[in-house]
Amino acid sequence: MKAYKLLLTLAVAAASLSAAKAQQLGVDFSYPSTNFSNGAWTLGYEFYVNSSVTVTGLAVYDPNGNNFDIGTALPQSQEVGLWDSSGNLLTSTWVNAGTTPTLGNGWFASASTTPVVLTAGDYYTVGATSGSENYTWNPTGFTSISQISFVSDEFVSGGSLQFPTSYSGVTGWFGGNIVVGGSVPDACPTWMLAAVAFSAIIALRRRALALI
Repeated sequence: MKAYKLLLTLAVAAASLSAAKAQQLGVDFSYPSTNFSNGAWTLGYEFYVNSSVTVTGLAVYDPNGNNFDIGTALPQSQEVGLWDSSGNLLTSTWVNAGTTPTLGNGWFASASTTPVVLTAGDYYTVGATSGSENYTWNPTGFTSISQISFVSDEFVSGGSLQFPTSYSGVTGWFGGNIVVGGSVPDACPTWMLAAVAFSAIIALRRRALALI
């Protein structure tokens, strides 16, 4: 009976670890309000961290995403950055032209970056360069993951990546986005749990045979 309980515990732990590996966008929406361009900007949003979470990638809005043209890749390379509330750049990356959106509802193309742990109770800002590409705002079906809360839109004019500090009251300028989960090594990898579970099964079988 103890062996069966051990197997059950290991199975639940393995399932939890597998679920923790799934990548998620910090915010997402079902459909953009419009596509528009009027110059070069760094566009994004400020957010509050409800519970500690690790950012493992950054993403940029793809105007050719899901519902406009399914599977269409990002038309131009764009740089994305993540800042703390003091304007210190914590991590940044380029999302290359040709990257196809794979997360959420398909409106954001993403790239991996150096993992950054966000502290509960702190504020952060994410933003991406727009170049000459279209962006959107006030999308429909807007949601955020439980670990963060959307605070306000953020933007600044200019062609290079900058800490955006202006806001206008819209639901984000998209713009940049964060990606959480997915690539942080497990403290106890799933394969190790599987090996332990297999060993427990062998031991249980040998015990059963010994009693015959």
